[in-house]
Amino acid sequence: MDFAKFNLTSQSIVPLCSLFISQMSKLTSFGLDLSFTRISKRTLECFIRNNLDSLKNLATFKLFLRDVNLGDEVVSQLFTPMPNIKNFQLSLGHTKITDKALGMFTRNTLMTMKNLENLELYLWKNEISESSLLALSESIPVSVKTIKLDLEDLDVSDEFLREFAKEEKRKNLQEFEVNTKGTKISSSGMEFLEEFKTKLNQSQEKEKEEETNLRLSFMEINYC
Repeated sequence: MDFAKFNLTSQSIVPLCSLFISQMSKLTSFGLDLSFTRISKRTLECFIRNNLDSLKNLATFKLFLRDVNLGDEVVSQLFTPMPNIKNFQLSLGHTKITDKALGMFTRNTLMTMKNLENLELYLWKNEISESSLLALSESIPVSVKTIKLDLEDLDVSDEFLREFAKEEKRKNLQEFEVNTKGTKISSSGMEFLEEFKTKLNQSQEKEKEEETNLRLSFMEINYC
């Protein structure tokens, strides 16, 4: 459901929220875009109150709250265990969240995502520290294949990139995108990032080559 940029308030969204609440328990995929709307915490609390248990059954979760006036108190209520999630996308850019909400996400949700494959977090222009981002990085499951992070204007340095890229944590990672505009990441940090991406690409090419060789070997065996 996409309500982005509509001139919607909590008064108009809550009835709509109630319409699909009865169907949430049957869904494996959920997406809602409320970016740029004028909703208050009442709207999100309506959704959370009625759907928190259903979130545990989802394989895909997409929620976009860009430029919405919400803070830690209400956003933190969203973060519940999601053990079946494979695709998780959350946009909280230019809201009012801090380390408190991000910590709740890391502990209550991210650490339960044992099947996660795609992670997208848009956290730009919030009061989030590097220590919270390092804790988040440490908790990203090894199963993840693609990661997209928007860290624009956050208090992030080269240390985050170097900790994030440790090989034992990213065994299955195939694609990594990060927006570092307005951060403290230096030119050497950006060089390190490019080297890391190059290694990912090389690893991908090697895997494809091995798969091709294995397929050819199998065909030769069958031919014989």
